[in-house]
Amino acid sequence: MRRMTLAVAAALLCGEVWAARTLEPIEGAHEVRLTDIVLPPGPVGSLIVRPCPECDPVSLLVDGNTTYSLAGQPPIALADFTVIAQQLLALESEETSSSVGVFYLPGSMRATRIVLYPAR
Repeated sequence: MRRMTLAVAAALLCGEVWAARTLEPIEGAHEVRLTDIVLPPGPVGSLIVRPCPECDPVSLLVDGNTTYSLAGQPPIALADFTVIAQQLLALESEETSSSVGVFYLPGSMRATRIVLYPAR
């Protein structure tokens, strides 16, 4: 009986310890329409994204570690990514819109990867 009481007490104590933990995000993300993003002019600079139509624009830092890719594809150079984005923008309509996933580090607001999801 004494062992059972100790086991229950230990389980309750552990439950309270786990309940006190808080989750801290390791990565933030925005998924926006291609029309709601301004790509940086070069590999180092700022990327501007409007998370929602009513939201203020958010500026994120980009550097040589930021990767650019098409959904499911390996990373490509920013220059190639920009050309593809411009071609897709030319095809945009009310019915179809490409989207962009922008992933960043919340503490530094540095963009880690930019993923383009072409409209189907």
